[in-house]
Amino acid sequence: MSSPNTITMVVPAPRLSVFLPNEVLRMVFKLMLVFSSVSPPDRPVNATRFGMLFKCSMLAKFAVVSRQFHEVALAVFYEHNFFDFAANNNYRTSFGVVKAPPLPPLHLHSSLRNVRLLLHLTDSWGEAVQLSDRVRWKDHPFTNTIELFRFCPAARVLELLSTTMTELRVLDLHIAVDFRLSDRRAAIAIYRSAGFLVRAREVKLTIVNGIDGCSETWHALLKNVIV
Repeated sequence: MSSPNTITMVVPAPRLSVFLPNEVLRMVFKLMLVFSSVSPPDRPVNATRFGMLFKCSMLAKFAVVSRQFHEVALAVFYEHNFFDFAANNNYRTSFGVVKAPPLPPLHLHSSLRNVRLLLHLTDSWGEAVQLSDRVRWKDHPFTNTIELFRFCPAARVLELLSTTMTELRVLDLHIAVDFRLSDRRAAIAIYRSAGFLVRAREVKLTIVNGIDGCSETWHALLKNVIV
């Protein structure tokens, strides 16, 4: 029997960390994190839906369980859903070029499988030139690939499609051409020198003019330097 002055300490057992093999987690997460149809493509995850899912779905809950759960859940999410990344013509850089759509972090690009993508390609960058009586906008043609990648966000996405998004099953690529200058062949030559090699098991490529949505014969030349 303990004496009246003796205090008995009960030490709780150490908390056991739960670690499951990634293969098991993937099977479980696949049942909970598929929000769109891949075949046929339906209800793609776009910027609006992504914001809602990341706040209110199981994806948000897995993010706070552990780093392992968070990383595997994101990989499964990007692998088993159909995504729609679309550039918005209203959002432009200070050089007058349409910005690229938001994309997943670089380390998750290899998890993407089914993507619809809208990009705006241009042949030039612009700047406001102050004259004595007014401000005039001046367009400068790209003269090399350094300028292409510096001033054209969509060109940088094409580079990612060639180098980091290498496990795509379906790529539905829509390109709106915002070429402002008359020398189409010179512009296409710059794109050719960039060495793009966009690949997927199935590539659907549509090219139209950004201003009117029409197709032109020279678009075939641009297509040949992209895929």
